[in-house]
Amino acid sequence: MRTRPPVSTLIARGEKKEKAVLSDRLLAISELISPCDTLADIGCDHGWIPIYLAGQQQIRRAIACDLRPGPLSRAKENCSQYGLQEQIETRLGDGLSPLTPGEADTILIAGMGGPLLIRILEEHPDVVINFAAESHVDRSIEDPGVFLQTNIMGTAVLLDACIKYGIQRYHQVS
Repeated sequence: MRTRPPVSTLIARGEKKEKAVLSDRLLAISELISPCDTLADIGCDHGWIPIYLAGQQQIRRAIACDLRPGPLSRAKENCSQYGLQEQIETRLGDGLSPLTPGEADTILIAGMGGPLLIRILEEHPDVVINFAAESHVDRSIEDPGVFLQTNIMGTAVLLDACIKYGIQRYHQVS
């Protein structure tokens, strides 16, 4: 089990705020995001990754999008709690539809199933990062078929979609 590095105190408009603690999964995802101007978090849920990255000064701004009003409302509340409502904008919408072309230089899509990812890929992002691992290794021992379906077949489907839609950059994290 890897140890989590200390989470820095979030800074918003020069005021120290309480610490945002990420789960190991969200921390691992956030560590893969390179510093950027504008991050679009598709399916942002509660907005923790943009909040964390803004606090780490890894992003200048973010657009947190979700299809459901409830999680988006919680993301907006969390952004306000950390004083980041000017830096992180929340938008209701499906997939990439809340964005205008070129509005974000980095798009994060995490925690969605293969069919939904394929549908979003049809909207032509520039890069795909696939977090293609079963979250519990013991499940691959109990039922190798699930592991093969998720990690091997799921990856093959995404690679085929990248070829079909002309996506030039693909990152595999497994």
